[in-house]
Amino acid sequence: MLDTNTNTFQAAPSVDVVNISSMASLAVLSIGNFSGSKKDKKAGEEVADSNGVSTGLVRLYKDLLGKCEELQDIQKGNHLNPQRA
Repeated sequence: MLDTNTNTFQAAPSVDVVNISSMASLAVLSIGNFSGSKKDKKAGEEVADSNGVSTGLVRLYKDLLGKCEELQDIQKGNHLNPQRA
């Protein structure tokens, strides 16, 4: 590097080299959607017991939001293109 005041060269400033592996971090991306329903194990067991079948054969789901048209539109993708609604 040239010093214009003295017309002499000076050593370049030292640069710290960063090892990229020491700066790396692990990230996990999880994308999901809200289904609006939840598996009701207790009710499933009760139905299975009352009908004399194995609890593994019965799956009961309850709607958390009832018949929510907005959620149904989102699940169908109607929110992406309002003309399809």
